[in-house]
Formats: sequence, C-alpha cells, structure tokens
Amino acid sequence: IKFRRKKKIYSPTAWAFDSSRLINQKRLNEVVNKWIDAKEKRADEKDVQKLGITLMKAFNRNRRSRGTPHIFNLMAATDPKSIDTACLNLCMEAYLLNNRPSKLIEVYRKYQGSVKPNYVTINIILRNFIAMGQLSEAENLLKVVMELRGPVTRHSFQLLMYGVRAITDSLPEMTRVFEWMKTTHLSPHSPIYNTMIKTALDCSQYDLAKKYADEMVEKGLGYNLETFVLFLSTQSKAGDWDAVAKTMQRMKDYNIKLTVKAFNTLLHSYARAADLPLVERFFESMLSFDIVPDRYSYNILIHASCRAKDEEAKHRWLKRMRSAGHLPDVVTFNILFHELRKTKTQPYVLRRIYNAVLDINPDLVNTMTKMMLLDSMFKDSLAYERRANLRRTSPRLDDDIFLPEIKEMESATNAGRPHDAICIFTDILAQGLKPTEFLTTSAVRAAFRLPPPEHDNVSRLLYIAHKRGARINDIVLSILSSESFHSSSPSSSPEQLNTVLQQLHASYSFMSSHCLPINHYIFVKTAWKLATSGDPHGAIFLMNKISTSQWGSKWNVVGLTTLLHAYTLIRDLKGMRWVVETMEAEQEMPDRLFMRYLRRAKEVSESQEDEAFISWLVVRCVKHREALKE
Repeated sequence: IKFRRKKKIYSPTAWAFDSSRLINQKRLNEVVNKWIDAKEKRADEKDVQKLGITLMKAFNRNRRSRGTPHIFNLMAATDPKSIDTACLNLCMEAYLLNNRPSKLIEVYRKYQGSVKPNYVTINIILRNFIAMGQLSEAENLLKVVMELRGPVTRHSFQLLMYGVRAITDSLPEMTRVFEWMKTTHLSPHSPIYNTMIKTALDCSQYDLAKKYADEMVEKGLGYNLETFVLFLSTQSKAGDWDAVAKTMQRMKDYNIKLTVKAFNTLLHSYARAADLPLVERFFESMLSFDIVPDRYSYNILIHASCRAKDEEAKHRWLKRMRSAGHLPDVVTFNILFHELRKTKTQPYVLRRIYNAVLDINPDLVNTMTKMMLLDSMFKDSLAYERRANLRRTSPRLDDDIFLPEIKEMESATNAGRPHDAICIFTDILAQGLKPTEFLTTSAVRAAFRLPPPEHDNVSRLLYIAHKRGARINDIVLSILSSESFHSSSPSSSPEQLNTVLQQLHASYSFMSSHCLPINHYIFVKTAWKLATSGDPHGAIFLMNKISTSQWGSKWNVVGLTTLLHAYTLIRDLKGMRWVVETMEAEQEMPDRLFMRYLRRAKEVSESQEDEAFISWLVVRCVKHREALKE
C-alpha cells in the first residue's frame, strides 16, 4: 500500500518569535528573509500577512520606508487576496514619505476597485495633494467623498485647513473652508477652532479670535489649555500684561492649570520687556496658580538680575534656586560667566575661573563657555579676526590661536630642549583648552626627541589631548615621518629597504607606546611612493613585512589597491589573483581606482591567455561589487 506523504507545513511558532525579536532589534533585512522563507515553506497565510503588515509598519517607523513597497509587491504577486486596506494604507504612506506622489496615486487607482478605502486612506491622499500644493484637488476630493457618504472625519478637514494655512496663509481662505465645514454634518471641534484662533491672532484680528473662542463655549466645547496659551503668547509678545493677568484669572475660573513650559515662555517674554521688580512680582503672582517653577525658570530670573546689575537679587535667586532643590547647571554658569566678561574682567582671571570650574565639575562647562573664553582672550588680536572667518578649507599655521606657543616649542625642540616644549604643552593642557593640530604636531615632534624611559609621561599627556578632541593620529605622525624618516627618496637596494622598514617600525612603536590609533596610513603611503618611483618589488616586500608584523591587521581597499598596482607593474598574475581573492574574503568594495588598474593590466597583457585571465578577474570584481551593493 502506497502512503501519500503530506507536505510538511512550516511551524509558525519559531519563525514568528524570531521575527518579532529581530524587529525589536531593527534588523529588518533578516526579517524579510525569514518572511520570504516562511512563504516558500507554506506557512499559515494569516501569520504571513500579519508579519508582512508588521514589517511594513517597522520600515515606515524606522525611516526606511523604501522597503515597504517591496514587501507590498511581494504580497500582491504571491497572494493578491492578502492585500487589504491596512496593506494599501502602509504602501501609500511609504510613497508619501519618499516624496513620490505619482506612485501613490497609481497604487490607489490600481487597487481602489478591490480594496475598500477607510478614513486613513482618504487622509493619506489628502496629505499627498497638500504636499503637491494642489489645494483645489484636495477640496474636490473631500466634496466627492462626502457626496458618496464616504469615510470623512474632522481630522480630514483639519488636514485641509493646515494645508491652506501653510500654502496660502490667507485668513479669508481659512474662513471659507471653516464655514463650509459648519454646513456639513461634521461640526468643528477644538483643534480646528484653535487653528482659526491662531490664524486670527497672527493677523492681529483679536476680536475675531475672541469671537471664535466664545463660539467654542456656545458649542459646548469649552476652553482648553491650548486656547489660553495662544492668547497668552500673543498678549505677552505685545507687552499687554494687564490682558495676561485677565487671561490668567479666566484660566483660574475655568480650573485650567498652566504648564511649566508655557509659564517659562511667558516669563522669558516678560523678562525681556519689563523691569526686574515687575518680573519678580509676576513670578510671585504665578505661584498662586499652583505652578511649580523648574531650573529654567530660576535661570530666567538670574539672567534678569544680571541684566539689571542687581547683585543682591542675583544672590537671592541663586539661594532660592538651591532651596527649591535645583542645582545650578551649565546655563547658570554661562549666564554668570558672560556677566563677568561684560565687566571687562582680565582674560587670565576668566581662564582661572574656567579651569577651576572644569576641575570641580566638568558638566558645568560646554562649547559656548569655551567660545566665550576664547573671544575674551583674543578679542583685540589679529588671530581673533582671522579666526572669525568661517568654513576655511584647511587650517593654517598663521591662524592658530597658539601661534606664540608653537613657535616657542619649535625653537626649543630645534635647540635640543624637548623637555621645555613638553612643559609648554603641559601648561596648555592644564588650562583645559583643546589643542590644535599644529600644537599637537609640535608636541609629538618634541616627544620623538625624548629618551624612551620618559615616554610614559608623554603618553599620559597625549592621551589627555586625545580625549579633548585633538587630532593625534598617524596622519600627524605621517607629517613627521615625511620630514624625519622619508627625507630621501627610496631606492631599490636592500639596505635602503631595510632602513625604511626600520623607520616604519619605529613610528609604529611610537604610536603603540603612546596609545595612539593605528590605521597603517604611513606604510601604505610609503609603499605607494616606492611603486610609483619604479620599485614595485620593494613596495610588495614592504607591505608583506608590515602585514605579518605585530601591528598587521586585515587588508582594506586602500592597501589592496596599492598592492594590485605593484603587481600590475611587474605583471604578476598570481599576485593579482591573490589580491582579488583577498578583496572577496575581507568583504571590501573595489573602487574605481582598483578597477582601473585591473583594466589597465588587461590592456597591456602580452598574450591572449593573460588577457582572458584578467578579464575573468574583472568579472569577479564586478559580481562581488554588485553582491555587496545588494
């Protein structure tokens, strides 16, 4: 008896659990592969559809909406019945996020006969018309859908009004759409009234705004916090503080509490327009409305005290800030530091204050503090005027703010006194300032002249400079290497190659002993110089020696390109094949220069067999590059 074997049904438990875990980890490409695998292994259709919808939501949510149409098209190709309203809405939203309005309309027209739209679909199409600037099309869509008694909500009218406000900024147009909405079965709700109130206030139509607010109360909607904030913001900008007090009293009558954020906005506007006693009285009166001030509120009052030059008020508000449980932050320190600058305090005093605060609590100092200190130190010097030029393509020594220190360090190093140069570098680090590239270069050049037992102290200084953002890397060391190591052009003699190798070992020893990052820029540059100067065998010897040393690491595309250049010069096919295989093994992307050297080797090949072999290598590189791009 022949038994008919049933096809194995794919169990949804494992792959669904793994897919949920990968979606939470934002590894969406792996989830796509699992989803395709589940479809091929005949998993349950509902589970596959549910995971597809979850995937599209994840792509849209994680700003990778270009992957949503791919999932949608796969679902439509394999199982057209799985396309429902939710899938269509997610695909249309992805096209809207990708700024492809024509594709959105095309997908909607393709599936409008088989998929019933809901209010989300209508709102997405509305947003698409508004993004295209077609307000008349958006308005006609609402009229047609309402005639057919389709899914139109108040949010649809709200989107239309936002579009009219953003594109035309016309109060008559807003009023026309608002009056049209009142004639429909959808009466305006609070957000739409607030939009009209804001538009009226921006056009200085205070009476019209008050009319809309009273109409809200007549409709039974009542006032809300957003309505009062709109009035308070307009009144505070106009400096009408009597109206602000009346609005606050009305808020108290309606039992609506003001948030701390809105209170800080009002307090900031009041502090800029009124004197300090009035601001303090306003602050005390606001406390009766059960408002709990935060740290930003007290910083506003401290700033107002500094502007009024009232030392007693400044200390009083600092004490009240601490008694309220709020410690001074970086904003507080910057306010006081700026006040010191305005009193024409000497720059060395500001530097001492800056260093003291930096040692006590580094969180009280930020970039603004450093810029204020630098502006005070170099305000009357030529370096300040040159440093004011923004977006300079590359730094210049004449523009360096530590130019006197750099010249002193260079003279000390050239005179055989590297300890003096290191002491100058130590003093600059002790002041808490960020070392510049030229200053760091001078410090490293002086460190080369020190004996090896003293390298530990220099390592600590360079580590501190690296943490403060200084560019201490092998690019700086390559500048030193080009001056002290590679002053003479390399030749093909073994003695010269061994000398260059010893020099490179010395530079790598310096980098490793001083805890500096190593990315093999120096030896690749040296090998390139050897290959272009007519010694490709020396370049290959040098790169192989460094790659097998204790500092060797995996090959990157720059090193492989240099090695391929050397192999093409000596027409070594085995070496070229090894470079291509290493490129594939290390998953490096061959760039244009790499492909150019391969094609050039094909053009100068001596036989047809060599040309065919190099053509095969080119095809392998092209396939490898396409696979990496996918």
